[in-house]
Amino acid sequence: MKVTQTVSIGGYAFMMDSEASSAADAYIGQLSAYYKNKEVTDGIEERMAELLLERIPKGGVAGKADIDAIIDILGRPERIEADEPETPVQEEKARKRLFRDMEHAKVGGVCSGLAAYFKTETAIFRIGFTVLSLAGICLLSDKSLLVAFCFPIMYAILWICIPAARTAQQRWALRGEDGTA
Repeated sequence: MKVTQTVSIGGYAFMMDSEASSAADAYIGQLSAYYKNKEVTDGIEERMAELLLERIPKGGVAGKADIDAIIDILGRPERIEADEPETPVQEEKARKRLFRDMEHAKVGGVCSGLAAYFKTETAIFRIGFTVLSLAGICLLSDKSLLVAFCFPIMYAILWICIPAARTAQQRWALRGEDGTA
């Protein structure tokens, strides 16, 4: 005659003989010692309870063979850790994209978009376009009209070709940020 005990595993009550009870208790103790995170231990314990519910008929008594079979299915803590694939944590770098920055725009947002993309001051691009445009116009006397208006035409082409950053995602992509906390 074997002594039976009522044991709670994963929130369910099971009838077990004393050997099965001590084996289950030892296994759960190993899990608790190996995993410091209680959620992991609770998850494995709940899976153990599910397997016991499938294996033992209602009102039945679980034996040591049943517990050993369930432990073989679940695995020892060392084996569980070894079976988990090692996935290196890689930070996904946001892809940087060129947009016109409409929040800081003076005319069309081209200079502010270029400055945000290249992480420089907007004033550098604005002064550069202004000086080069005025220099081309001032030197108009012996140059062709196309050369004189080269930088204003280039600004207009960039204004047409570069899309405006209208959403928060686009503004983050302009600066190369992923937009997450």
